[in-house]
Amino acid sequence: MLAFHGFLRIGEITVRPGVVAEHVIKRSDLVIVPARDGVKSSLQLTIRHAKHQHVGRPIVLEINSQSHNCPVVHICRYLHTRGSSPGPLFVFPDKTPISRTYFSSQLSACLSHAGYDPSLYKCHSFRICAATTAATRGYTDVQIQSMGRWRSAAFRRYIRIPMMTL
Repeated sequence: MLAFHGFLRIGEITVRPGVVAEHVIKRSDLVIVPARDGVKSSLQLTIRHAKHQHVGRPIVLEINSQSHNCPVVHICRYLHTRGSSPGPLFVFPDKTPISRTYFSSQLSACLSHAGYDPSLYKCHSFRICAATTAATRGYTDVQIQSMGRWRSAAFRRYIRIPMMTL
């Protein structure tokens, strides 16, 4: 859910064999902003190591509460289970980081269980779906490019709106 709402790249939340876990989002990079003065709660997510990012310039994303499948509610539930120990945000119970391979296999298993063809979805599908959803909701190209942290027109390849046939 966080990958979708934050337009996250899989490398920002999982590790690959031989890659330093220092580049994934850490528990300390996530702040829950409580509701106040009529404003719903939100998440502040700091991305310190992102593709195409200038060194030393973290990116701070604000992810707002939603009425349906709320990312704030789900991340709070996860954090209750995860605990407050330092390190990567997404970890196994023994606090080792989640690998891309494990994430991918679990995504496929969940899709199969839900009746979907897992060969049609990959780890990158969260960014694709986020960009497509933003486009169908009327966000401008500039807004989508900013939300997904794209520095070029490459974001257009992520928008997958089916063509209607007559």
